[in-house]
Amino acid sequence: MSRLSRFRSRCIAFLHDVYFDEVEIYRKPRSFDILADSHNQDADKILRDFGFEEPHGSRHQFRLPKELSEAEKKARATQAAVHLTAAGHGTHFDVRLLCHAARDAAHAEIYGNRSRPTPAT
Repeated sequence: MSRLSRFRSRCIAFLHDVYFDEVEIYRKPRSFDILADSHNQDADKILRDFGFEEPHGSRHQFRLPKELSEAEKKARATQAAVHLTAAGHGTHFDVRLLCHAARDAAHAEIYGNRSRPTPAT
């Protein structure tokens, strides 16, 4: 294997590690749609579990159904973000979508009676 091939392989592996384990949940600009971008099959399953649908012809992009109420959309997006983070996926979440009650319920479901994990200092 030449140096150039090794360098290329390392660059591709780095990009995969950085970008393909991350999920982004956000509101589409000038719209009521809540979207999620994911490139990981495990994360895709979690998104589907919380009601995200994959539109036809769109790979790696999910959306919540339009017929859901705004409160229900925020609750599902929040629950999905908490579960994705707990599963070890890098999750970028638009804080304007945060539903505090759904967040607390998801934490209780995942961590039970244990307290939330604190960041290491």
